[in-house]
Amino acid sequence: MASEIHNVMEQMTPLGTSPITPETWKLLSRLPLSHRIPTTINSLPEQSLLDGATMVNLELRRQVINVYKELLFLGREYPLGYQYFRDRLHRAFASQTHITDDEQIRKGIARAEFVKKEVEAL
Repeated sequence: MASEIHNVMEQMTPLGTSPITPETWKLLSRLPLSHRIPTTINSLPEQSLLDGATMVNLELRRQVINVYKELLFLGREYPLGYQYFRDRLHRAFASQTHITDDEQIRKGIARAEFVKKEVEAL
């Protein structure tokens, strides 16, 4: 199959000068989905188009990562040592990875901010 595609590609003229023939479409349709190139915006997968919900999720993700980094930084001066703090912090965040509800994520961020203030007070 790869040699057939290679032969067709060699026979094609430069981009924009000739339409793709039906034979070429047949060969391209036999490629696995991961190798196909989208031809129009409508053929892109829906999750690749950034809608409002995705933008909110990206913002929440950024907030979670930032509070994690801030807590890691504060953990350098934790009385029981950085390694102890880092392991506990990692386990705490990893245990919450199943949460997908935006409101629950916001509550988790607020809880992490509270912990951050408590660690600063030590």
